[in-house]
Amino acid sequence: MSFGVDWKSYENTQEIFNMIFFINSQLHDNLSVILCEGYAREFNLPPLNYPYRYKLHIDNFLELAIKKLRLFPDKNIQDKISKHTKKQKVKDLSSLTKTTSPLPLLSPVITAGSLSILYAESGAGKTWVAMSIAVAVSFGIKAFHTWKAKKSHKVLYIDSELGKTTFNERIGKVISCYPGDLKHNSNNTQLTWEHANDIDISQLSGQQEINDLISEANSRDDKNHKVRLLILDNLSTLTNFTDSNKAWNSIHTWAKELAKKNIAVLVVHHSGKDGAQRGGTAKTVTADSVIRLDKVKSGPTKISLKVSIQKGRNTYGKHAEPFTIELDPNKKNSRWKTIRPQRNKEEQNNIIIERSAQGWKESEIADELQLSLATIKRRRNQLSLTKKRN
Repeated sequence: MSFGVDWKSYENTQEIFNMIFFINSQLHDNLSVILCEGYAREFNLPPLNYPYRYKLHIDNFLELAIKKLRLFPDKNIQDKISKHTKKQKVKDLSSLTKTTSPLPLLSPVITAGSLSILYAESGAGKTWVAMSIAVAVSFGIKAFHTWKAKKSHKVLYIDSELGKTTFNERIGKVISCYPGDLKHNSNNTQLTWEHANDIDISQLSGQQEINDLISEANSRDDKNHKVRLLILDNLSTLTNFTDSNKAWNSIHTWAKELAKKNIAVLVVHHSGKDGAQRGGTAKTVTADSVIRLDKVKSGPTKISLKVSIQKGRNTYGKHAEPFTIELDPNKKNSRWKTIRPQRNKEEQNNIIIERSAQGWKESEIADELQLSLATIKRRRNQLSLTKKRN
């Protein structure tokens, strides 16, 4: 049983393992018990796969674990690790636990170098969602009033179905959903569209064709900005409908090479009759984020989808809760509408208390609860959460 502990979410997994391995076997065994049997809760700590929001570092956890068990590192730990890694001289135990957060492209679902899957049944509107993500990242704005792109990044959108005319028509409608956000940035050169003609991305030749398109996009317009997000729409047509584990393993290997260049990959895919992804099971295991879209009953021209994050390396708590989005692309000046479950005042106050204890900013709490900043400030004052000035 893992109780939410996911060591694989860390880039320095091997270094952490080396550190624990060399402390001593007794501590390693007891630490495993702590993790696997949920002793983290006994220490009143969140699970370890939530380090960024909770500001919890591995070394802090180890320090508490060692203190609880009254066990201490071997005096020769530094020399042993240094000889084993042959990469760096270890000055202290905490030097192995320093992590660098990946560059957020669309927080919290897409980071630089990540591999994400967005899937839904045919005709549900997943391309509209993928386009909205492309616009948000390329302009540096929010998507669906929920996911944040704080900075503009270059996006390459590989389309295998629509064609240039339809794509431009749709992307124009998506851009019109953000009039206030884009009024000072209407001439966007960060989004590049390419149509894929008979490209099979499960083959090395097809992957090389996409690599060439990335290089071409990097050489256009602002050469100081490189492609940070590659959107592949969609997996079935870009693999000649041979969506097998073997095909995905090849794509995953290629995505890892792109990750070395800080390029994130978002794959648009179809679901089957049972609502699950088509094809092999390897996709969910190897992806960093998996986003499922389910149709919601609405008007005849509306796109209405329930958004569920089935897997997210950096997505947790309230950010992992499902929400519904709506858009009527045939209506002039249509906007994405985001609908979340309603919370009563008591539930809101509990969230304010919890988030304040976790160090969230008032603006972040306001954003999650969709309340005004003034309301959050007033509630925090009523709950005696504000610091008194001397």
